[in-house]
Amino acid sequence: MSLRQRILAYVSAARSSPVMASDPGELRALERDALSTLDAGFATLAAPIAPFTWEVRTLLTNITNNTNRVKFAFPWRVNVVGMQATLSIVLPRVGAPLPDPTLNDIDCMVDINNSAFLTGNDGLTTPIGQGGNNFVTLATLSIQTPRLLGLALEGESKPELGFTFRWKQPPPVAGPLYQSCIISVALFCYPQGILGPGQQTSFGLVGT
Repeated sequence: MSLRQRILAYVSAARSSPVMASDPGELRALERDALSTLDAGFATLAAPIAPFTWEVRTLLTNITNNTNRVKFAFPWRVNVVGMQATLSIVLPRVGAPLPDPTLNDIDCMVDINNSAFLTGNDGLTTPIGQGGNNFVTLATLSIQTPRLLGLALEGESKPELGFTFRWKQPPPVAGPLYQSCIISVALFCYPQGILGPGQQTSFGLVGT
């Protein structure tokens, strides 16, 4: 049931029974539905509304297979309505000319609080082997048409997202396949409706 339908049902029931309208349990349920909805996060198909842009960055060299887990700890509970992945080639270029990697040449694993995973695959994972794991192509994290991200980070007061990156094709013993690059993933977020005690946004909003 959408939030609109939920509110209309509450209004209809409250008209029939004013006592129900002030029931603490019903009010808590309605408040929970309002805080968890993602309706406020989108204006059109490809325009997520988010005043905050936070970013994780790390270096993936052409002689290593993967990076360490890069974490971003949010200062309060947020809704993430989009991500945008970008690559920057490390300069100056060293050694023999190598092709520049694209977002399709790098895999990424995303987790919440180092436990729940947002990514997963089943199929070819190395040039010589099969298997499933939690890595997906980095390009798929970016805003797509017709898909946007609606991730409500709830539960903990300061939730954390973790990113781990690796080459889709591991560097062979003979030498690297691509230029080293800096990977960046921007997170487009807005705070959830009510902040906890002492939590504050850059807009000066403070939870009570």
